[in-house]
Amino acid sequence: EGDRILKAVAKVLKDNLRETDLIARWGGEEFLAVCPGNGVEGARQLAEKLRLALLECPEKVTCSFGVAELAEGSFQDLIKKADQALYYAKENGRNRVEVASTLNPTPVTRVSTPAPGRPSR
Repeated sequence: EGDRILKAVAKVLKDNLRETDLIARWGGEEFLAVCPGNGVEGARQLAEKLRLALLECPEKVTCSFGVAELAEGSFQDLIKKADQALYYAKENGRNRVEVASTLNPTPVTRVSTPAPGRPSR
């Protein structure tokens, strides 16, 4: 059952990304999207679009997103910032988008909230 849901989620993600974007499974039930040229605001908007698209999928899944921009530093630094934003989203209600601050390693930007009555995963 878990594999079927992961495949459905992957399809929704892939169907809502540009051809130039890259999506990959990143661990158990996490995915990583690299969206070149989007900037942090474009990536935030895309994450929100994906979150809403997943709410409409028949599997009734919800997702949390961590968004970060590579302004300086390494790819590892970028992943760390996105991961921190993701965990911040999970710890603060789930089914939301959080953006890693470029000034502070701890994300503080609250972007979206869960839909009422929807379970969080």
